[in-house]
Amino acid sequence: MNNIKGLKIRNLSKASKNFYINIMEGILQVASATFINIDTVVPALIMGLGGPNSLVGLTRGFATFILQMPQIIAAPYIERLPLKKGFVLRSRLVYTIALLASGLAIGLLTKINGTLGLVVFLITLFISWFAWGLGDPAWVDLMAKINPSHKLGDFFTTRFFLGNIAGIFASYAMGSILSLDIHPYNYALVYIISFILAGSANYVFTLTQEDKEPVTEKTGSLLSYLKKIPNTLHEDPNFSLFLVANLMYILATMSIPLFVVYGFRRFSLPQSFTGVATILIITGQLIGAFLLRFVSKKFGHKIGLVMGITSIFTANLIAVFAEVPTLYYAVFFLVGLTLCSNNTSKFAFLVNIAPLDQRPSYLAYINACGSPFVLISPFLGGILADKLGYTAPFLTALLSASICLYLLVFKVTEKRKVEGIIV
Repeated sequence: MNNIKGLKIRNLSKASKNFYINIMEGILQVASATFINIDTVVPALIMGLGGPNSLVGLTRGFATFILQMPQIIAAPYIERLPLKKGFVLRSRLVYTIALLASGLAIGLLTKINGTLGLVVFLITLFISWFAWGLGDPAWVDLMAKINPSHKLGDFFTTRFFLGNIAGIFASYAMGSILSLDIHPYNYALVYIISFILAGSANYVFTLTQEDKEPVTEKTGSLLSYLKKIPNTLHEDPNFSLFLVANLMYILATMSIPLFVVYGFRRFSLPQSFTGVATILIITGQLIGAFLLRFVSKKFGHKIGLVMGITSIFTANLIAVFAEVPTLYYAVFFLVGLTLCSNNTSKFAFLVNIAPLDQRPSYLAYINACGSPFVLISPFLGGILADKLGYTAPFLTALLSASICLYLLVFKVTEKRKVEGIIV
């Protein structure tokens, strides 16, 4: 622990050590995820294996569904754990092994039988997302526990910002690999690289120092826990409004997995476009994280949520009216801003409005309630594209984004009351 890759951190406080350790872990995780981007690489792979738009949409929807839905089951168990690190590590280990299995399925099976390879790939893809989602509430709670509350926003944005710098290089490498005429081995290779990076991130995460803390004893069955959700929503109307806004956000993103496929078919773009689109998404995330690091300190985290929904609104608007590929490229930059908002401001906002002993539950509530929408939304987008053309899902997303923007700006508030003090 005295030296990590030559960086002496012996004299730093425990909080500072944890900060840098988890920044380094985040850089590796973002780079890993970039190589197998769910919004660019996976749609291009499915299309290359003969899958329709509806399967592209269903894949992203079901992956996000199984990422979020299990959290409502895990949350009450996580809240009773005095230490969260071990739970996160176990879920990350399963996730990492599933990445390796995905790469092997693509490289070994698709040449033998394309349909079989695609099915096995989708199964391993879903296992990886399930494992990651299961550990997500524990990870968020752990980060809120080991980082001072006034630095939590800095942690999320810095981690995301530096991670996406690495993501730009990863995008370039990924695009170069996918442009090679060795299909499907190029896709297998990016998954193997992702596996190596994720494994390295897991090792760095083991260096996190966590103190055992007393937890409130909570008894009762899972059914009784689930029955508390309506009471929580009734007693916290601000959270309820935010939940509805989040559902509209999910519907507004139904078009994201279609953007790459539409670019290929509308403008006859080459396979290397997958890498370009990913670089633009990463660049949007990078700039978004840089802006939010400073803006959220002054105006709060809600402004990040507003930025995200405004960006996806504009992306869909451009997709409807773009006549040249040069303008269409802006769609992916705006998608990056949207994803940055969801991956940074959403967590920080939830931590800020949730009761301290219910942070895993609040994250689980919003994800569990949204999970049916994340399953249906992109699948619906794919069906609309197949039956009515791509303009239909783009316009549906525009309407949903408008409703979300109204709720965030005029109805949802960020401040909460703790022991009589507004914070």
